[in-house]
Amino acid sequence: MKKIIKKTGVVILLAVVALLCNVAHAEYTNIELDFGNQEAAGFPGQANPLIEFGDVAKSGSSIYATLEADDPWTSNNTANQGSEDGNIIVNAQNGETVNLTLSLWNDADYTTAFDPGESYKWSLGFYDIDGTSSGTADILTLKTAGTYTVTQNTFLAVDNTDPAAPIFDGGNQEVTEPSDISNLTGDQANVAVLYTLYDIPSVEFTYQVTETSGDVGRTLFVDGGDLAFGDGVVTEDVTIPEPATMALLGIGGLFSIRRKRSS
Repeated sequence: MKKIIKKTGVVILLAVVALLCNVAHAEYTNIELDFGNQEAAGFPGQANPLIEFGDVAKSGSSIYATLEADDPWTSNNTANQGSEDGNIIVNAQNGETVNLTLSLWNDADYTTAFDPGESYKWSLGFYDIDGTSSGTADILTLKTAGTYTVTQNTFLAVDNTDPAAPIFDGGNQEVTEPSDISNLTGDQANVAVLYTLYDIPSVEFTYQVTETSGDVGRTLFVDGGDLAFGDGVVTEDVTIPEPATMALLGIGGLFSIRRKRSS
């Protein structure tokens, strides 16, 4: 009986090792998404606010994208709407709340939701979720099922009361606006969120700017990130860094690594 158990244990161990090796050596194809430079000053005031970004895939087959808001809202800087250097920007005046959906499409008419015919993951990032000493704060709520990552020393107050809609509050932590989100400072990484979706072509989120006196506004930056495709179940290709590693890399470092792989 002992010999049988020992042999069975070896077989199981080998099977586990083989499975881990297969996952570790799975080859994934990455497509980086670039939202270009598109000023959309009229976006907040439209009856049905919508931006069509066109083809955002930097390689491979065409992938189209839109950003849509449920309702009009007020912006104190309409020039900070649309995209810049490949990243999406949204500006809202103090006291405003805007619910947005970023979607990927198969066609230039934006009628068929993105579907590559295989499993994929979509990794994107939200940046500059901070506040001011006067009491204004950026608040981001993610409403589409996915997994998020923040730095070990994040400045954000994270509310997981509803796991399906985590809330990230910038509080009164004021951080310099990033000029290059692929090369963030430690503080800039601490007010950012990485988000990963699996086999879902759209992400819904709410951006809120808390009220203070005056018409001062705030800006949210969104990196559309990239898509990863491959054989097998994509959700197995998830790496959660150790806390020490996370602190060293920061969110900017993680995005830099992913972009190098896709280039």
